[in-house]
Amino acid sequence: MTAKKYFHFFCSIKVAVVILLALTTCLATATFLESAYDAKTAQQWVYRSWYFISLLGILGLEILAVALSRWPWRFKHIPFLLAHLGIILLLIGAAISQSSGVQGYLRVIEGQTSRLVETDEEILTVVDMDSQKQWDFFVPWQASNREFSEQVVKVPHLKLPLKIQGILRQGVITKKYLAREKLPYSGLAVGKSVRQYAAALVPQGKFLENMTGARAPSAEVKPPSVWVSNLSASESIAPLGPVRLIFGHLNDDRPGPWISLEPLDRERIQFRAKSPEGQTHSEIFSSASMKNRVLNPRWKSGMEFRITDWIENPQLIEERAEAKISGQGLPMLQLHTGEFSQWLDYSVPLVSEFQGHRFRVMFSPRRFEMPFEIKLLKFNLAHNMGTETPASYTSTVQVIGANTEAITTANHPESFKVITMNEPLTVRSLTFYQASYDKSGKGRAYSVFAVNYDPGRFLKYFGSILIILGSILLFSVKAYRGRKGAIA
Repeated sequence: MTAKKYFHFFCSIKVAVVILLALTTCLATATFLESAYDAKTAQQWVYRSWYFISLLGILGLEILAVALSRWPWRFKHIPFLLAHLGIILLLIGAAISQSSGVQGYLRVIEGQTSRLVETDEEILTVVDMDSQKQWDFFVPWQASNREFSEQVVKVPHLKLPLKIQGILRQGVITKKYLAREKLPYSGLAVGKSVRQYAAALVPQGKFLENMTGARAPSAEVKPPSVWVSNLSASESIAPLGPVRLIFGHLNDDRPGPWISLEPLDRERIQFRAKSPEGQTHSEIFSSASMKNRVLNPRWKSGMEFRITDWIENPQLIEERAEAKISGQGLPMLQLHTGEFSQWLDYSVPLVSEFQGHRFRVMFSPRRFEMPFEIKLLKFNLAHNMGTETPASYTSTVQVIGANTEAITTANHPESFKVITMNEPLTVRSLTFYQASYDKSGKGRAYSVFAVNYDPGRFLKYFGSILIILGSILLFSVKAYRGRKGAIA
């Protein structure tokens, strides 16, 4: 087969159909992966894969070859050439955006400013605490449900390299308590020696929704057990439905409803409860008889609490695993130094000593600083009427520290910018979209802005316009010729 025959075969409709079918299969696979896992999984396995990029490249070459096959071009080829040129420009713009574009997120707390943008790339940062030298190592993306390929990270001053042994893409921490034989007593009660305990409680009986004596549902509520312990202050308080569960001393003036378990000494446990109406109740039990005991606070609701498990001298164990429901966890990385193995939680620094050097290591997204700051002046959240479902949310911001017309430095209301779900803000080629928010009541609200820098945007827009224009001209010319032939 000669070169000319190869060229004409490459320009044939058969090759185009094969390429389009392959691209359709890839897009369908990406849609499934995004719905089953998340957008990043679809990007890594499809959109950023070598085979998908190769298919787009072959498609561009095939379109260019088809356009060249019509040489010499004539006036009637203008619609055809415009459409094909538009597709080529669209592919070139997409390639530029893929290679040079930036996508990330900016989180700003209400009343504060920020210039740090988090990208979707992940890095392992190692800082020598003595010399303050810092090294950033790119962590290639890998799905947690696949067999992890151990990665070696070589850091100066270390004879043994660090090793990345595992990763969880959406990891969650599960805490459980195990009994251990010996544990020093701790003086949690003044002047008395008490043991350390862990208890798992579950409410039973008629569970009233408002805990004020309203009519109870007919079905028994069977929520999971809730653990609480006097090992530390953070483990001593836990929510149990609408009730606050405390392991330790609690003053009676605290509003109800709550129940508490307080070790009085090595043998006695005091159970205390306060209802929503302010009525208190107290009993004392033996620590040896706490397991499977039913605690009755004598509330109007009829709620009782059963201790499903009671552990003396417990040890808190943290287990990490992939979240069963997509979107409920954060990435976690397992790091080994040859001396110990440690899980690094996302964006949580760990300080340790390696071979005489104090190091701080952190697994986090790659960040970059913008040449200006975004200040979140006010966040507004609107709900659908009669519901708690968000209808829209907007952020009033001020841009500080850049010398463009879009930047506001004067503290005047007319200079403030409003970012909504459909109205982004563009500053110095960076476009800010209202992506998400957090207004849980635990503090001030913060907005999450999607930050996008797209150097190929003009080519993609211009290419799309040429495709539309070429298609309109193509159908218009065909309609004109058909009408002209009918008249003739």
